[in-house]
Amino acid sequence: MTVITMGEKKTETEILDDLRDRGIAESAEEIPFEKCNCYFCSQETLRFEETH
Repeated sequence: MTVITMGEKKTETEILDDLRDRGIAESAEEIPFEKCNCYFCSQETLRFEETH
């Protein structure tokens, strides 16, 4: 799978490597792009709710 992030194509492996190296954002300041008014941005949250 290839994903385009911020205009840059990355494979699934590259994305997982980035997550391992940088971790998951814990604050809005750590997210390297501005939110727009699209559906995905409006649904995004930094809360990780457990579902059982």
